[in-house]
Amino acid sequence: MVMPFGVKKWATNFLENSYRAFGKYYDQFMKIFLDNFAIYSDMESYLMKFKLCFKNAKNIELVSI
Repeated sequence: MVMPFGVKKWATNFLENSYRAFGKYYDQFMKIFLDNFAIYSDMESYLMKFKLCFKNAKNIELVSI
């Protein structure tokens, strides 16, 4: 993830941006922690859910690839 903000409020900014990117998936198949996030699923649908989250993060320019 690219952190487009300063170091002072990194935790708050990370959580705000994570909820903005992944809020609709929270409690469905994703948990957001203070400094990372987790996607939980069975092996068959894990990759699909990961791609969905990554695509959403890319659409709001949270990642740069």
